[in-house]
Amino acid sequence: MDFAVAFGQVLKAARLSALITQEQLAEAAGLHNNTISLAERGKLSLSLNTLKAVCDALGYRPWQLLIETESLMEGEWGLIDSREPLETGVQLTESPAHETDS
Repeated sequence: MDFAVAFGQVLKAARLSALITQEQLAEAAGLHNNTISLAERGKLSLSLNTLKAVCDALGYRPWQLLIETESLMEGEWGLIDSREPLETGVQLTESPAHETDS
């Protein structure tokens, strides 16, 4: 599996775990909506600064998503779903809209 594709899967899992849409994550991280979509599909590799902004918005540290990506590539998937986000993550005031992305 390509690292960018694996990272995209981890990013999406972290976002869904936070119960936020791509648009909400992009806004919280100061990014364009397409950036999150492309990264989740493995079509865009994030710069370090963008990775940090996304992780801050989600309440993760960059190393946590990178370790989870390595775990996915090694067949040990599942750490994201079993941890609580940090308190610095995005806080929703209402339920997110249903998504059609896969």
